[in-house]
Amino acid sequence: MTPRPSQILEYEPLSKYCTLEIGGPARYLLKAQRRSEIIEAVQWARAHQIPWVMIGRGSNTLFDDRGFVGLVIVPRLAEREFAPMSHSVSGKTSFLLSGAFSLPQLAATASRKGYSGLEFACGIPGSLAGAVYMNAGAHGGSMSFLVERVDFLDENNQLRTLPGDLLEFGYRKSVFQKKNWVILSVQLGLELDSSGSSREKLFAFAKQRRETQPQHCRSAGCFFRNPEQSSRALVTSKKPLSAGALIDKAGLKGLSLGKVQISAAHANFLVHLKGTPLDRENKQQQGVLLKYGLTEQELMMCKKLGPGAQMRKLIALVRNIVKTKYLYNLETEVRYLPFEGPSFQMI
Repeated sequence: MTPRPSQILEYEPLSKYCTLEIGGPARYLLKAQRRSEIIEAVQWARAHQIPWVMIGRGSNTLFDDRGFVGLVIVPRLAEREFAPMSHSVSGKTSFLLSGAFSLPQLAATASRKGYSGLEFACGIPGSLAGAVYMNAGAHGGSMSFLVERVDFLDENNQLRTLPGDLLEFGYRKSVFQKKNWVILSVQLGLELDSSGSSREKLFAFAKQRRETQPQHCRSAGCFFRNPEQSSRALVTSKKPLSAGALIDKAGLKGLSLGKVQISAAHANFLVHLKGTPLDRENKQQQGVLLKYGLTEQELMMCKKLGPGAQMRKLIALVRNIVKTKYLYNLETEVRYLPFEGPSFQMI
């Protein structure tokens, strides 16, 4: 039987490993320093039928207040040098990079070294592997436009490679969301920045994010997927509405429930408030909560829950209110890991 890797920790608080800072202890946790450690840990967990997950930088992630009964793998690999490969694909310059690479750092490095295509990612928290998993995007760009191939460990512990056109990319979707695969490295194709406009774009996108999104708060980024273009036409005849605009139009911006809140800066950001919660909900907010599915007793009970349970309750309320007002079902971008797993699920 496969022995347990010696580097694995026990009962490590998951709140330390996600941007929301929510989560109880993991039964096992590995901060992997090498690719071989990831493979060894996955093989051990599978051999002993222990549920396991791998996270990147902990964005787009909500852990349970009780923690997780299985193994959480946190890659902390030394990021490879950003250097072009000896060949290119489709006229682009190819780079083979560790999936643990920080996405904002990668965008900044590429721009600084004279390559364009990743400017949209400058403010997206998370790792390269996580960005591929979610097909992360912003400002009209997405990972699907750049990924040439992905190296991964499949469900049979075999190392495999797939080209980008077989990864079933869609809006915030990829084949990895349907498979029990571990992304190890990603080959990207970037354009040479012959016009010198990459740095200008990157700074403009970063400035826009600073001006329109909450800063220095405990958040997982945008919580809800924007409606597809075809669906948005059903919501309003004037112009397409984003998920944040729908939540704002419903009058929910700034609404709080215990330790969690819909950001007053951007309605598609749900944040974990710092400090001891007071009676933040004013009478108008309490009226909204009571109108859409909470009794006064349930409201009082919610305030006694942990922040993870409060966040899931707030998500359910937002979806219910938007559904009631606009007949649209919001889908989450953030994944939730139940205490008993076995894996992440969309809320």
